[in-house]
Amino acid sequence: MANTSKETIKKLHSHLHRRLFIQLILFFVIAIVMFGLVILDAITSHLNIWWILLGAIAGTIVGYVVGKAFKLNWHQDSRRIIMNVDRTGFIIIILYVLIRTLFNSEAKQFVSGVELLAVTYSVLGGIMVGRLASMGHRIIAILRDQNIIS
Repeated sequence: MANTSKETIKKLHSHLHRRLFIQLILFFVIAIVMFGLVILDAITSHLNIWWILLGAIAGTIVGYVVGKAFKLNWHQDSRRIIMNVDRTGFIIIILYVLIRTLFNSEAKQFVSGVELLAVTYSVLGGIMVGRLASMGHRIIAILRDQNIIS
């Protein structure tokens, strides 16, 4: 099974545009860092875990939707998956920024400073996980359509 995973990763690497591959790695690393900071805050400050879980779930949902804003296409000449942002995607990104700004200003009424920071990190980590999941599903679907993976 480990051999199959290595082969799949090699196929992903060889059939993804370099910028897209790096972006997926960054999403993963950022999510780990954000959740690591949240766990550290939760342990040291005895935070309410429900706020953190709610933030992570909300962030994952938002990230999944925002991830759909990016069009992934098969580029026949280079035999790689490339990424573009379409007009709808641009509107979704603007809405995301507006909602994120409103969340930060309104959340202060309900959550203390340390909890707000932890919830913000959990939302950001969730967004990275959601974007990674959304893009990952579409990458796998494209590679299956091209009969590169089964």
